Amino acid sequence: NKVRFSKDAIEEIEQMRELIFSVYQNIMKAYMDTDIEAYNQAHIYEDKVDDLCEKMSENHIERMTKGLCTPLVGAQFLELASNSERISDHLINVGKTVKGAIK
Repeated sequence: NKVRFSKDAIEEIEQMRELIFSVYQNIMKAYMDTDIEAYNQAHIYEDKVDDLCEKMSENHIERMTKGLCTPLVGAQFLELASNSERISDHLINVGKTVKGAIK
């Protein structure tokens, strides 16, 4: 439909991508090196993912009320945010197996 995310939405998506990559890197370090500190750091990043997902939703509603975003793009944006949070949760679940092996 040739509709695009706003500049602000793209910046939020990039922040989310960076946070998820940080969760991934720390979980992989925890897995490869059986490093409990990396697992704990992954949790810190995962909490930031949760916070950003909530902020993305709030910002989206604000953009909608200002007419800066269309409902179609908005629905895709919210789905992307929700799916990103789910990916982060799955990574943490992988990390839980590492934590169990370390004990």
